[in-house]
Amino acid sequence: MIKLRVTPVDWKPSNGLILEDRALETVKSSTNFYVIAGPGAGKTELLAQRACFLLQTNTCKEPRKILAISFKKDAAKNIEERVKGRCGDELARRFISKTYDSFAKGLLDHFRKALPNDYRLSLNYEIASNQEIIDRYFGAIRSLDNLNVSKEQINNLKNYLATNKLPLYSGSSGDINELIYDIWMYCLKGNGNKSEITFPMVSRLSEFLIRSNPKVRSSIVATYSHIFLDEFQDTTSNQYDLIKTCFYNTENILTAVGDNKQRIMTWAGADVEVFNKFEIDFKAKKCELLMNYRSAPRLVEVQKILIKKLSSNEVNVSTSEKWSKNDGICEVWNFNNHLEEAKILASKIAQWINSEKLNPNDICIIAKQQLDQYCTSVIEKLNEHEVRARNETLFQDLISEEFVHLVLDIVKCSISEKSRDEWANSREMTRYIHGMSIEDDLYFTKLRIFDKNFKFALKEIKNKFSGVKSKEDLKIALDEVINFLGKKKLIDFFPQYSQHNYFEQIYNKLHEYLWNEYSSCGDWVYAIESLKGLHSIPIMTIHKSKGLEYDTVIFIGLEDDAFWTFKRQTEEDICAFFVALSRAKKRVIFTFSETRINNGYIRKQRRININSLYQMLEQSGVVDVRNF
Repeated sequence: MIKLRVTPVDWKPSNGLILEDRALETVKSSTNFYVIAGPGAGKTELLAQRACFLLQTNTCKEPRKILAISFKKDAAKNIEERVKGRCGDELARRFISKTYDSFAKGLLDHFRKALPNDYRLSLNYEIASNQEIIDRYFGAIRSLDNLNVSKEQINNLKNYLATNKLPLYSGSSGDINELIYDIWMYCLKGNGNKSEITFPMVSRLSEFLIRSNPKVRSSIVATYSHIFLDEFQDTTSNQYDLIKTCFYNTENILTAVGDNKQRIMTWAGADVEVFNKFEIDFKAKKCELLMNYRSAPRLVEVQKILIKKLSSNEVNVSTSEKWSKNDGICEVWNFNNHLEEAKILASKIAQWINSEKLNPNDICIIAKQQLDQYCTSVIEKLNEHEVRARNETLFQDLISEEFVHLVLDIVKCSISEKSRDEWANSREMTRYIHGMSIEDDLYFTKLRIFDKNFKFALKEIKNKFSGVKSKEDLKIALDEVINFLGKKKLIDFFPQYSQHNYFEQIYNKLHEYLWNEYSSCGDWVYAIESLKGLHSIPIMTIHKSKGLEYDTVIFIGLEDDAFWTFKRQTEEDICAFFVALSRAKKRVIFTFSETRINNGYIRKQRRININSLYQMLEQSGVVDVRNF
């Protein structure tokens, strides 16, 4: 049932939420805005409430849509689910949540034939990494001999491939511009007439075809009335160019949210001037949110020291009234070696889970990089306490896949009558995939037939899963789900799966991981929940933790070796440290080990290069140090 629309004057935030005045102004705004908001300020919630306002008041006039673009798949999924939960499935159908890569690729796939002939790529093109393309080019086409290109330019070649707007010009013989032009032509021609390009190249091609075809641009402008840009500080130049080409000097209203203090993607090309560009190009107003709803006061005191270091402006961050003044724990734990570190961490984590009634996924273990090196011993010791932990890098992207999410919901609600949320979600999504619309004159008649078929299908799926005895049986059971949904309907509804064998890759990974979970517990509901990470401690890098929050965060290895780039990119590494710290609601622990195993050798650890990080912790006056 569609919720009744309200007037903009009468509209109130959903779920009884009270927004600070600046946030409410942005939510109801009819102008371009950029929102600077620190960790825990509710950036995602602000966008979700703005979507509710636009849809429930019909400010985003039907049938036009809202386009939300995020940096990561899980962030795109998160905001999509929030909007559904706050304004209902029917209205949320006009809220389109994508990553930058999926937005650019969707445009390219849909309008590929509008590209100029010299830049037209094959229908079945593939996505590759920069390094793969460079290696293949030099392996197949030419050597480095007789190139008028410096060694530094060759080393940085992957950063140059998508720097310039199309079309490209070959330049002087043998120089870097000719080399980049030749690589582009090689990629577009492809191996065996199959083009092979990177995601940044996808953005450049999409921007080029829109700039070259006013009718294509007009269709995009007409489709979306409002555009949300999440984690805006990590936006690259080619991503910003695509957004600007689509929406510059139009009546579309853009809202960008982010935090310069959390910019940790400059190594991947994040544009440090992107907020300034957005303000000038789109005549955008600025909104700064000063409330931290997530972290306890003592943790915010530590964050303030880093904010002062990273920002030229004095920022007075406030905390939620739910906390008492002395709430929050921030400690540095020093160990003699990594084995002692693992033993004590595992014991303390098990103690917190039991005494504080925490779920394992209320706790997160973070390392700067090389998770196997820093966390393997901790995982082994946690197993001794019957606490499961896993490298989330292997699962995070898979669980964010829309097709995977839907399949798991269908399986769970077919087996368990208690899975009401999964039943509602899978019923609605299946209805949309099968093309049912409330605007259809025979909608309610078709809905009765659909519900009957849906219930019958769930019974058949339950029977298939009840009989699974082997990995091959699971394949047959999953095929039952796909056959019910219709593979072609799925791909038509989620066009990202039309890319070559991407659907099969995701399907095979789901099959493998779900079997691994089920074979270890023998219970489908528990296996699905485990695959989603509900029964394990997530272990991840700082970059993967971005946008997430946990009761307790343990950062393993606050050491020079972990921050080996600190002297070269001090500001970005301080931002990374800030991101790790600010994931925690109540407690954050930083560990230091005198020795650690690296490539089979015992290495002595130091904290000389990153001494300024320890000084900032000490300067806060609320960080305790414990020696084990």
